[in-house]
Amino acid sequence: MNLWDYKLDIKDKFINYHFSSIKAKEFAPNQTYQEINNPKTTKSYPDQLNFDLNYQIAEKNIFENTLSKRNSQVSSLNYNGEINEQLISRFCQLAFFGNKLNKRNYPSGGALYNVEINFIFKEFTHPSAFYKSPTISFIQDLKLVFAKNTSWESVQSGFLGDIPENVKFIIALSTDLNKISLKYNDIGYKLVQQEVGHMGQNILLVANYLGLGSIPLQSYIDLELNKLLDRKGQVVLSTYLLG
Repeated sequence: MNLWDYKLDIKDKFINYHFSSIKAKEFAPNQTYQEINNPKTTKSYPDQLNFDLNYQIAEKNIFENTLSKRNSQVSSLNYNGEINEQLISRFCQLAFFGNKLNKRNYPSGGALYNVEINFIFKEFTHPSAFYKSPTISFIQDLKLVFAKNTSWESVQSGFLGDIPENVKFIIALSTDLNKISLKYNDIGYKLVQQEVGHMGQNILLVANYLGLGSIPLQSYIDLELNKLLDRKGQVVLSTYLLG
């Protein structure tokens, strides 16, 4: 039996597509959203059966309560607590790991799909003198690895517009575009986007559960932020401001 060959050798094409859609200051005026007048229409079907999806949220159920109150801030954040090892450990266990298992706790079938988790801390309280904020860190083998110190001006230069003043830290999800097709061939580009969606949803839900405000933000400058993270081959796919 002949099996379909899924290898279409379009790696260069999806890499070119990705970099043709990156954001930069000189392109920003052309990358604004356009308002589209698209009136909502309802299609009727003969003899259709429909019912209202009514359900009373169980306020005393922590999971349902968190889901019902999920939201992302528009321009401001309001967390006044300390960003420390305990909070970040709790955040990562809930959002990514699931009790230190060597897989991730969201619907990716346990696969990793080469998505990396990076942290940019504006504030981070730690007894070690090495942790002088702002710092760049990343997750490796279920550990938060300190990479380097930076300046908040350098972080700001990686975004279009001003970052809200009360941001405590930023999570940037990234991947190596040259490696994602090694295991899953050309569908790898779709899989990392799916993975980032799962991870982003968890970031926002866990932030809400822990009392952190969150802003999913795509208005970063790709090449500047990639340079700031300084991780060989990694390109940023999405960012989240928390505080």
